Amino acid sequence: AYDKIEGFAEHGQTVSDFYYGNKLRHFLANDYKGGPIAIGSARFHQGDGTKDITLYGGHPFPRAEAACEGPPVEVMLSMASWLGQHGKGGPDKITVFTPASLIAEDAGEKVVGKLLEIAGGMGFNYVNKAKDITRLTKEGVELASGKKIEAELKIVFPDWVPHDFMKGLPISDNEGFVV
Repeated sequence: AYDKIEGFAEHGQTVSDFYYGNKLRHFLANDYKGGPIAIGSARFHQGDGTKDITLYGGHPFPRAEAACEGPPVEVMLSMASWLGQHGKGGPDKITVFTPASLIAEDAGEKVVGKLLEIAGGMGFNYVNKAKDITRLTKEGVELASGKKIEAELKIVFPDWVPHDFMKGLPISDNEGFVV
């Protein structure tokens, strides 16, 4: 749902498919001046299709604030390597953000806590409880929490939305995701 992020077409980048990956590659090769980088997720509007599912041990299926945050973590690490290889700085130029209390929350507090400890020691910046992306501008990312992140390069991961024809089918939940 990139079209739901104001300013994405003009100021946003992502890695979700070949088109966007190639667009980012071109930006890095030709236009990136070496400024700050913001990487993060929009809020995920999860349907109710998992409300009756219990996991091993009787635990309820988790509700997610972000659809999938493995990619933002992978991209932040990759961008830090790219910056170093191209003489443009290091992890201190990168801010990773999440709408949730904890990035990649489904990995668990212990695992993510260790990741954040190591990443912080390397110089990465971290913003949690962003709530959502309000808009992207030339200057950076504006978040629903009221925080603004200065960024020349904005790599974002949008909300996931099902195709409209999926809504109301007996196999779909209230958002249109297959149960």
